[in-house]
Amino acid sequence: MPASASCKPHAVTVSQTSNHMNLLDFLKSKSTLETEISKIEGIRLTEKFTKKIAIFESSFSVNNIELFVNTLHKFKTAFTFHDTLYPSPSDPGAYISYFLTPNSDHWKMSLGNHGWSAGIYTIENEVIYKQLTNLIQSSLINEIQIEGVVTFSHYAEKNDEENKKQNEYLLEIHKSTLSFLERNVLYQFHKQKGFPKLTDNQQCELLINSDYSIIQNLFPEVKNEPFPLEIIKHYITIDKQKFAVYFKQTEYIEKNVQQYLSNTQSDGTWVIKLKDRYKLIFQEHGNIYGHQIFDNLNELEERLISLLYTQFGD
Repeated sequence: MPASASCKPHAVTVSQTSNHMNLLDFLKSKSTLETEISKIEGIRLTEKFTKKIAIFESSFSVNNIELFVNTLHKFKTAFTFHDTLYPSPSDPGAYISYFLTPNSDHWKMSLGNHGWSAGIYTIENEVIYKQLTNLIQSSLINEIQIEGVVTFSHYAEKNDEENKKQNEYLLEIHKSTLSFLERNVLYQFHKQKGFPKLTDNQQCELLINSDYSIIQNLFPEVKNEPFPLEIIKHYITIDKQKFAVYFKQTEYIEKNVQQYLSNTQSDGTWVIKLKDRYKLIFQEHGNIYGHQIFDNLNELEERLISLLYTQFGD
């Protein structure tokens, strides 16, 4: 060692130590979307079809809706859910997406369902709080997707008058203090009639093809009333094993493959045949938001049977 070299340890000044501790404190205290949401009682984050979702558990209080939405806003996180109450010319309800743009600090909304879409509206925070509160209290949603959200960014933003009308429209839809099912004429009518039993074949067709007319046609006098998906749970009484037998006789997979090939932009759950495997994709608004790979037909069948059988609740 050169004579001029010192064996003394490097001295650390008080200011350096302080700066080091401040950095550690900063790293320890740095918040993320996950850590902030975890502080809200009754919300659990998990993954569904490879996308992150927030699940509202039974302990969740709607008094925390504002905190939840503001947390998403803080981290500029888009979110989406199905609003069963929103009128639709196709399937019941609308898929609602809320997101922020680089030029605005206000929530933007786009929406759509099979065959239609609309946007982009500027929606007030209070309207979103009311909408989510009503849907959760009515047991119409228990989860919200917060990753991989599809937005119709190609639409032009609406003007002030159109935004005002859409905000008023959402408030009108979600204004009732009664739950949706309590005030839904069709649901209450079927409930009074005791939810008459469907045949096994009818139940299977309902599960496989989402043919709501099977239920609507039971009582023509109320068939044109808004149709709540919650009602379907009361009509599915067939056990899973019987449903599996029916499913395997329908050639569902081959028909699904061909239907997707005829229109690869269609929304739904689709099967794609690969060289020696199968790919199951989940597509909404023409965008794939999740997929699974299966090594053989039996595995794919079991997955589809489970998905179809539980789509309206366990």
